Amino acid sequence: MSTVTLHDLSFRLRFSRAEIVERVAEVARSIRADYADREPVFVVVVNGAMFFAVDLVRLVGIPCTMACIQASSYGSGTQSKGVVDFGGLVPNVREKDVIIVEDIVDTGTTIRAILAKLADQHPRSVAVAAVVNKPAAHAVPVQVQYRCFEMESEFLVGYGLDYAGRGRELTDIYELIADSTSQSPYTKIN
Repeated sequence: MSTVTLHDLSFRLRFSRAEIVERVAEVARSIRADYADREPVFVVVVNGAMFFAVDLVRLVGIPCTMACIQASSYGSGTQSKGVVDFGGLVPNVREKDVIIVEDIVDTGTTIRAILAKLADQHPRSVAVAAVVNKPAAHAVPVQVQYRCFEMESEFLVGYGLDYAGRGRELTDIYELIADSTSQSPYTKIN
């Protein structure tokens, strides 16, 4: 089985690029059907959701616009710090149909904070699309209308997901190996 090591932790393959492509296409078809008569604004949570957003918007195939928002509840480790930091500007979504594009919905803290931030502008509608949703880990109630994968509480890297800034560029998604003790800064092992 293919593994990667990032900083001090090792990860094993969980979802291949082929599986990701298939699921993104399914999510895109659902969004296309739901928004066929509308022009949504995809609000991309950077940096993690950039890869997913590009693939998704290309496949949705309906008129739309894109904007970015910077929000994070992770520090340098594998656990949410529980506080959301915002950076940059909040996009104008007044009276628009919004789809927030996120890499992962873990505790729900970040999505909840983004929803509150955007609500002040009175968007027409708001939905959430994520690569991974972890409903068992939600600390606050949130709805994820579109998701590629649903998991328990595994820590993941790849396809935009990172560990302390590393691993976003991986085309597959990897899960943390529980007994990870490797010291290599970034070694791919096959």
